[in-house]
Amino acid sequence: MGFEPIGPYALTRADLLAASLVISFRAGSSKTRITCFLLVIGALMVAACAVYFRDYFVAGVALFWLAVIFVIGPMLHSLKESRGILLSYDPDGVRVDTPKANTLYKWTTIESLARVGPRLFVMINGRLGIVIDERNTTPANMNALTATISEQTMKTRA
Repeated sequence: MGFEPIGPYALTRADLLAASLVISFRAGSSKTRITCFLLVIGALMVAACAVYFRDYFVAGVALFWLAVIFVIGPMLHSLKESRGILLSYDPDGVRVDTPKANTLYKWTTIESLARVGPRLFVMINGRLGIVIDERNTTPANMNALTATISEQTMKTRA
């Protein structure tokens, strides 16, 4: 089993935004998802109470705060370190090479996979994920990547 190397590729601002939302509300650990849902519920409650009491400034600040955390912040993140990513197969795990670092994520550290739209999120822990957009590889290679990770992580958990 295995897959062909993917890359070198660069993440886009859309990838960062998708990662923020997907990790926060779908693919992240239970703790991460609960924390994010509580942040959203809390901000919406503050906004609703502020509107009820006709304090539209506070309502606007609460909603702006949500936008900063989940949309604006990730979109303003520097793309400088998100270029030249090369993802490859290693018998011990998934190797991610960038111009500044070479990292091997062993099969035991990969928690889950989430396919959302054209992107595959390989979750390393509850808050860290590798984002691979299908524009960076062929559909057959993306399927081989998904199958390899699924198979190898099931082996390590058995």
